[in-house]
Amino acid sequence: MFELSYSKLKKYCYAYISLPVLTFAIGYLRWYWMLIAVAAIAITFFFSQKEANVDRCRTNTVCINKKTMAFVFLIALIYTHLCGLNGFWYQTGDWVARNPIYHDIITYKWPVYYADKNSALAYYIGFWLVPAVPAKIVTAIFGANIGWIAGKIFLWLWGSIGIYLIFLMLFVFCKCESAKRKILAVVVFIFFSGLDVVGVWYTQTRGYLLQPDVLHLEWWHTYYQYSSLTTCVCWVFNQSIIPWVCTFFGFI
Repeated sequence: MFELSYSKLKKYCYAYISLPVLTFAIGYLRWYWMLIAVAAIAITFFFSQKEANVDRCRTNTVCINKKTMAFVFLIALIYTHLCGLNGFWYQTGDWVARNPIYHDIITYKWPVYYADKNSALAYYIGFWLVPAVPAKIVTAIFGANIGWIAGKIFLWLWGSIGIYLIFLMLFVFCKCESAKRKILAVVVFIFFSGLDVVGVWYTQTRGYLLQPDVLHLEWWHTYYQYSSLTTCVCWVFNQSIIPWVCTFFGFI
C-alpha cells in the first residue's frame, strides 16, 4: 500500500516538467548558456523540492495499493495509445505535421537546422525532446527505421507518464479513497467536456459539424474552441499534458 500526498507527487511533477527544459538547455544552447541554464534549473528544482517537503497547507493523503496503481497506469497507456501518441492507432489530422517534426528532432543534429532552406525548426518542441534522446541513441545503433519505431514508443511512454501523474494528482485532489472513486475520477477526466452540443444547436450548424468527415462539435464557434480534454490529447498533446500537470500546483 502506498500513501499519495501532495508533497510526494509534487516532486515527480516538478521533475516531469523540468526534464524538457533541461534537455533543451543541454542539446540546443551554447556551452556557456547551457551551464547557466542547467545551474538555474538545478537551483530551482532544489528549492521546489524543499518547498514541497515543508508545505503544511496541503494535507490531503490517499492510500492506493500496487494493483490499483498498475491498473491506472495501464489505463494511461491504453488512453494515450487510442489518442495516437504511439502511431499504432488512428491519428488526427494534426499528426501529418507533428510526425515529421518529431522525426526531424530524432534524426537531425540539434539544434535542428535545414541548410537548404536556411532556416531552423521553431515550434513547441519541448515535449518531444525527452523521448527523442533515447530514440536518437537507438537510431545511431540500429538505423533510422528502427529508431523511428523506438521514438514512437518512447513518446507514448512519456505521454503516458504525464497522464498517469495527472490521474494520481486527481486522486489526492478529489480525496479518492476507494477504488471506485479512483476509477470514476479517471473516467470523468477522459470524458470531460464542455457543452458544445448547446452551441451547435444554437448556431444551427449541426448538419455540417456532424458530417462523417468533420465530427468536430467544438468548431461551432468561429473564433474560439471549447475542446474536451481527450480532444486536446489527440490534437495538441505537446501543448496540453505538461500545462495540466502544472495546473494542480495551485489547487492541491
